[in-house]
Amino acid sequence: MGPYTSARPKCLLPIEGVSLLERLVAVAHQCDVTETIVVRGKKGGAVRCPSVVYIDDADGQNMVHSLFKGRDYIRGRVIITYADILKGPAWLGHSQKRRRNSRLF
Repeated sequence: MGPYTSARPKCLLPIEGVSLLERLVAVAHQCDVTETIVVRGKKGGAVRCPSVVYIDDADGQNMVHSLFKGRDYIRGRVIITYADILKGPAWLGHSQKRRRNSRLF
């Protein structure tokens, strides 16, 4: 992945012109997720997507550290996932069937 991610985070890699993060946020909206929170790492300034709350973690050591940075948002119904893995509506739709009004973190 080196040549593709040297200048941008993996979640911004385009698949048919749409970044992985944009796809994930669109699926979240389709499944009635009420809030999307993204923890941005070292290249965080490049991560911009409408209707998303951002938490910066410039020293981003690992996912546990990122979760700790966003701990104030982890309450109620929360779905925690990586933003750099391609997921379609079936994944989140299945998770959401009984979880309307959740947060995606």
